[in-house]
Amino acid sequence: MSKNEIFQSCIIYFSGTGSTAYFASKLGEYLRNHNCTVELKRLVKDLKVDLLKYDLIGFSSPVWVWRAPRVVTSFLSKLRLPNIPYFTFLTSGRNFGNGPYSMFKSLKNSGGIDLIYSTLIQDQGNLSIEKLESLRKQAPKKYFLLSIVGTISTYRWQMQAFVGKKKVDLNKCSKCKLCFTKICPSKAISPSTNNTPIFHENLCVGCMGCINLCPQLAIKTRSSKNRQPFVQYAPYILQNV
Repeated sequence: MSKNEIFQSCIIYFSGTGSTAYFASKLGEYLRNHNCTVELKRLVKDLKVDLLKYDLIGFSSPVWVWRAPRVVTSFLSKLRLPNIPYFTFLTSGRNFGNGPYSMFKSLKNSGGIDLIYSTLIQDQGNLSIEKLESLRKQAPKKYFLLSIVGTISTYRWQMQAFVGKKKVDLNKCSKCKLCFTKICPSKAISPSTNNTPIFHENLCVGCMGCINLCPQLAIKTRSSKNRQPFVQYAPYILQNV
């Protein structure tokens, strides 16, 4: 790429509570400082995007149960990227497990050019540019036992069961509409006639966004009992920072 040439790039990220959205935003800033225009697109249900118009595409995901969430791998496995360069990166507070391999496998037959395989970003609140400049070059390793656990433990109904049935405290709800207009990526929340949330548990993917990011903390489940909400990166979902 010549010094004055501008690359058109896009980063598609899946994020429930904002962590991956934050890192996608920071990576977008990095690319903009390196002769790229960047569009950030959150992966939500029925996302439509013309990927063929980009020179470079990034895919970002958190790690759930040692793998990329099924909503991510399902989306990626359907993509066709004829000779388009792409990269992937994942965020996790703990063990990445088979997260890199699940992303690699989902995109393996896309027809795109995998530039760097998966970059791993430990969720510590900052983005290491040094890590970006020393990206992994090897194809990710598959951990067999973790693969079994991740495969049998992450179906939609299991994620729903883990989160638990959601209830809204009508005394706290401010009818701000954020839970169904900004927070939920799977259209599992819709408005009632008076703009309080209606939950469609069969559509929930278990991201826990609504539980953590409701400004009034009006949405509760058994799994959120006695737990502090995770709001560190809330603006990256609520305000599309």
